[in-house]
Amino acid sequence: MGEEPLTLCPDRTLACGVQGGFRRRPPPLPAIQESDIFLTRLLALPIRADAPPRVTFNELTTGYELETFMVHLA
Repeated sequence: MGEEPLTLCPDRTLACGVQGGFRRRPPPLPAIQESDIFLTRLLALPIRADAPPRVTFNELTTGYELETFMVHLA
């Protein structure tokens, strides 16, 4: 933390971490690629939904969430 831990220092060097975001971590590409492969293969199959999903918006991640969404092979 140094001698003045509460002082703003925009020129400080940041260590590399393990994920994306303000802490300069590399993006989670393997997770995105795995999701893409899974969804591409799933949506190529004849599927049907039992009912519409419950859609909510997550303020923390600024993204949509699907809940109670059940799909079956047709």
